[in-house]
Amino acid sequence: MSQTAKPVDSKSKQEVRRIVEQDDPRAMVSLAEIHGKLLHDEALKSSQIRPIFGMARAIEGMWVSDPARAYRELLKLRPKLAYQAQRIPDGMPTLRDLLDPGISAVGEGKEDRDRAERFQRFLDYFEAVLAYHRAAGGK
Repeated sequence: MSQTAKPVDSKSKQEVRRIVEQDDPRAMVSLAEIHGKLLHDEALKSSQIRPIFGMARAIEGMWVSDPARAYRELLKLRPKLAYQAQRIPDGMPTLRDLLDPGISAVGEGKEDRDRAERFQRFLDYFEAVLAYHRAAGGK
C-alpha cells in the first residue's frame, strides 16, 4: 500500500546523527526498528534499498586500504540517493532523509580512524533498518 512520503522530522535526523557520532547500540537498534517499519509503511521495497546498501557495504572494504577514497565514495551516495528519491517516490525520499545526517556525521570525524568508526556505526544502523524493514513484511 503506497503512501505519500512525509518529510522526516528534525528529531529523527538528529537521532541518526547522534548514533553515528556516539556508540549507543541500544539507541541504534531502537531507532532502526522505527525507521524500518516507517519505510515498510511507505511501500519501499527491499529490492530498492539493497543496491544502496550494497554500495555502502562495498565502501566498508575500502576504509582499511584507502580511507580517503572510501570517504569520497560515501559522499557520492548522496547524489545517488537524491536521484533514486526522484525515481521512486514511495519511501526512497524518506530513506534519503534518514541516511543523509549519518553520512554528514561520518565526515565530521576528526581523523581517519574516527571517520572509520563512525562509518561502521552508520553501516550498522543501515543494516538494522534493512532488517527491520524486512521483519515488518518488506518485500
